[in-house]
Amino acid sequence: MKKILVVVLVIAIALIGTSAMATTIVNSKHDLSNTGTTNYYRSVGTNEICVFCHTPHAANNTAPLWNKSTTGSTFVQYTSASVSATMGQPGPISKACLSCHDGTLSVSAVLNQPGSQTITEGAAKGNVLASGKISGNPNLGTDLTNDHPVSFTYNGANPTLKPMASAKGLQIMFYGTGKDQVECASCHAVHDPQNVPFLRLSNAGSNLCLACHNK
Repeated sequence: MKKILVVVLVIAIALIGTSAMATTIVNSKHDLSNTGTTNYYRSVGTNEICVFCHTPHAANNTAPLWNKSTTGSTFVQYTSASVSATMGQPGPISKACLSCHDGTLSVSAVLNQPGSQTITEGAAKGNVLASGKISGNPNLGTDLTNDHPVSFTYNGANPTLKPMASAKGLQIMFYGTGKDQVECASCHAVHDPQNVPFLRLSNAGSNLCLACHNK
C-alpha cells in the first residue's frame, strides 16, 4: 500500500511540475533578451530576461522589485454613463504596465543594468521601434478613453457584475489595499503567453469578459 501511495505521489508531483512549466515568458513577446529564438524584438547586450522589469536591489516600489521608472504621464480614463465607478489615475500595478505600454519610455530603459552587461536598443521589429518604444496596438498612449477602465473598485453587488469571489475563482485578480481594485493585471498575466495577448484565461466565447460581467 505504501509503495502505491509513493508512486501516486511521484506522479502527482510530476504532473504539477509539468503544469507549472506549461507556459513561460521565455521566447514570448515579453522576453526582450538577446537570446530569444522567435521573431520578436530583441535588445542588445544581455541574455537576462527578468531584468527588463525586475531587479533584486534598489527597485522602484511601483510593482514587485520593479526595474523601470514609473511613467510620468497623466492619463485620461474611460468614462461612460453605464459605469458608476469612480476612476482616478492608474494605480501602481497598471502604471507598471504603462511604463512601456503608454509609448513614452523605451522597453530597454531600466533603472539597474544587469551586472557587467549593458542593455542597448535592438533593431526595430514588430511593435517596437528602433528607439525601443512600443508602437501600434500595444501602444495604448495616454488617452485611455477607448480602453477598458482600470483602477476602480470592483462592486460585486452591482447586478451587472458577478460576485468578486466568482471572478476570483475564474483567475481574475484584484489589487490595492483592499484587494478590490481592477487593474491591467486583473485580466492580463504578463508572464504567461498561453492566451494571447497574455490573458489570464482564454476569451473564447467571451469567457474572460463573462468572468466578471453578467450578460
